[in-house]
Amino acid sequence: MYSNSSIQWTETSGSSLSAISGGMSHAEARASMREKIYANETSRRVPSNFYREHTKAILGCLSNFSVIADDGTVNSDIPTFYATPERAIAKLKEDRNIILPVISLGIADIEEDLARRRYSQKLVSSSRWSETEQRAKRVIAKSSKAVNVTYTVSIWAKYVEDMNQLTEQISLLFNPDLVLTTKFGNQTKGFITDISDASDYSPGDREDRLVRKTISLIFETYLPAPSYLVTKTGEIETLGLDVEIN
Repeated sequence: MYSNSSIQWTETSGSSLSAISGGMSHAEARASMREKIYANETSRRVPSNFYREHTKAILGCLSNFSVIADDGTVNSDIPTFYATPERAIAKLKEDRNIILPVISLGIADIEEDLARRRYSQKLVSSSRWSETEQRAKRVIAKSSKAVNVTYTVSIWAKYVEDMNQLTEQISLLFNPDLVLTTKFGNQTKGFITDISDASDYSPGDREDRLVRKTISLIFETYLPAPSYLVTKTGEIETLGLDVEIN
């Protein structure tokens, strides 16, 4: 097992690479490592659970809310699930056993953050402790990619008061930001960018009426690149994206 509980990522210097690349010059060592990483990435693409992990973390933050009825009854069992707004309303119509209010979360957009873009040719390095060999090993990776992930939170309720109470609690959760902790990092910050009423107040059967509030969130994060273990001979072995691996 390799553990990186105390990793500090830094830009890889030429001297550190040349030391493990058979006495190459700084420039040659960096170019050699980039070529090996490029060859590995073009031969195989292994997706991570990056977006799933972040979505799971956000859902966890949205799952501890309550609403108080006029008679003082507290409802602390607010269903929270992942779905686009279209899929959420279909789910509500299909399953009449779902008790309102509920909260749904969906990814609305993913875009590169040009302001936080990093130099594509930069390599970063770290050391990971090998429990089996009882020594630190060098790990390299390309710079992670700065992305902004936009989520849409939908609050579905039968009563406006329930919707307002949940909106208030979500607003206070981002004060002014919400910091997520996942296996990919603990500095992902999220902000509320918009709150709007998406209810349909047209006349109809009051029992079937739904009121809805949408809250747009944006999370500023970094999409990690695969990590590679540098062997004694200067070759690389894929470690993937997990914090700890076997």
